[in-house]
Amino acid sequence: MKFFTKLFLFFAFSYQLSFAQCFREAPFQDGPDYTLDGTASLTFLLNGTKTLSFDSNFSTPAGPDLHVYLSESATVNTPGGVLQTPNTLDLGLLKSANGTQTYDLTNLNPAVTLASYTYVIIHCKEFNHYWGTGTFGTNQGADCSNLSVKEEIFQNLRIYPTIANKKELFIELPNAQNTLVNILSITGQNIKKPVILTEIKNRIDLATLGTGIYFIQISQNKNTITKKIIIP
Repeated sequence: MKFFTKLFLFFAFSYQLSFAQCFREAPFQDGPDYTLDGTASLTFLLNGTKTLSFDSNFSTPAGPDLHVYLSESATVNTPGGVLQTPNTLDLGLLKSANGTQTYDLTNLNPAVTLASYTYVIIHCKEFNHYWGTGTFGTNQGADCSNLSVKEEIFQNLRIYPTIANKKELFIELPNAQNTLVNILSITGQNIKKPVILTEIKNRIDLATLGTGIYFIQISQNKNTITKKIIIP
């Protein structure tokens, strides 16, 4: 079992590395009471994966109920533990006060685009106390222009459920014109006849697929996005 787990992780990691990326970096800045070191990176892959990551130099004093936010404001306001700052996304509790950590943004609603937010913020939610902020810089990466076009096309894409217990999948697009769906194994092989989407809401039958992890590849007007699903 351990062998197959390691094999899957190898293929999944290799598959992700095969996609170029675009990213923005935010060096952390101290708050009035606390120091923050390290850099946050907002990274988008052309396969649709979106992450916020802190590098190995990240460090801040530990505290109660520390949350990570993406925001258009340099600070956030949480009186009574309720977020009240517009255009702000709560990513949940800070995973660690030190070192590398990653927050998955791929399936968040509302969908996050590379240009959505200016700041990454550490904030004590319960006591409404500001910890510190990082300010994102400009886009970096050879495929940023391609990603911008792709985000515009697929920003309202919905694929659910990502854990397909009933072996069926639903795909919603605002415009299904010229849209093709392929289902790939973790090694990138096409394992099912391509499906042409003709409706805004489409059902994909997965009954012939066994238990495992797959990639759903959606192509429209020469642009492609890939999402991961699991059949338990």
